[in-house]
Amino acid sequence: MIVYFSLLTFVFLCSLTIKRNRILNNTIFFLILVAMVLVSGLRDVNVGSDSPNYVLIFNKTNTLNDIFNQTMEPGYLAIAWLAKQFGDNYIWLFFFTGLISVAGLIGGVKKYSLSPNLSFFFMITTGYYTFFFNGARQGLALAITFFTIGAFYEGKFKRLLFIVILASFFHITALVLIPAYFLVRRGFSFKILVYIFAISAVSSSFLNELFSLAGNVDDRFSKYVGYNKASGMLTAIYNLAIASYFVFMYRFIKVNTQIYSVLLNLFLVGVSISIFAVINGLGASGIARLSIYFTISSILIWPIIFQNTNSDKNKALLLFAVLTFYLAYFYLTTINFSDLVPYKVNPIIESFI
Repeated sequence: MIVYFSLLTFVFLCSLTIKRNRILNNTIFFLILVAMVLVSGLRDVNVGSDSPNYVLIFNKTNTLNDIFNQTMEPGYLAIAWLAKQFGDNYIWLFFFTGLISVAGLIGGVKKYSLSPNLSFFFMITTGYYTFFFNGARQGLALAITFFTIGAFYEGKFKRLLFIVILASFFHITALVLIPAYFLVRRGFSFKILVYIFAISAVSSSFLNELFSLAGNVDDRFSKYVGYNKASGMLTAIYNLAIASYFVFMYRFIKVNTQIYSVLLNLFLVGVSISIFAVINGLGASGIARLSIYFTISSILIWPIIFQNTNSDKNKALLLFAVLTFYLAYFYLTTINFSDLVPYKVNPIIESFI
């Protein structure tokens, strides 16, 4: 955990210095990018439960023809092929995967967040940064679809469609954002809340059957009906608790109300997916993973909440409580799931130490 907490501290302290000076800001964002890419790129193959599978794919991707001869999204295979041009060690695969994923997340924070330092903190502690250590393809898709945030609250469907289709070349599940657009665009209300949970209940059951059938044709889809009870339940409980607080705070949001409303709807879609995935006997490694495209909105919601907390005393108390909670959540999830601990560096790096 030392590496992860050190990275969190470095990123948070760097982001605190972000000012309105564009040149200085770009330098800070670049330093954050370098630090996050290094931690992801220099890791050992056993850091991240799915990493060995991606390295195996990397080893099989030697020519351009291999991109189209494997049953996997061509976007990821293209990255694997590109990495292979730099060397046979998987350090290049992890580097390019990390570079694209981190650049997308940082770019989204820079573009949409009212408080980058808080968004970076929540990005790391809630696992959106380390997500691609385990689910590389979906992590890449997540980084790309993060830029649909603006399309949602600006009503730019064509832009959203373009971004989502691009992301689907890395992970087909990104397409779930397209139908969500027509629901999320509406302002938050109790009626919309009921719609979201009702549609998610029906959809999660339908998708379960769909992926089960598709798994008979293509093994890529069979894992979406896998079940990890512990991680799935923890994620659902956590999401439900945070969603309840976000809904409660809605009445107190006076600044950036429309943006908060859209972000809240996005988060609620993700929460409902994770809840009904658990109810249907699925888990964090299956359909529940679809929720990540929506729940990442939380890293933009928190800054709006703090912006609308007028009392300095209340803001300080809220900040202390929230940061403490997320640090505990970060520690517990990192040490227990996805094989992120212990962190080890690539053997090729160890040879130089």
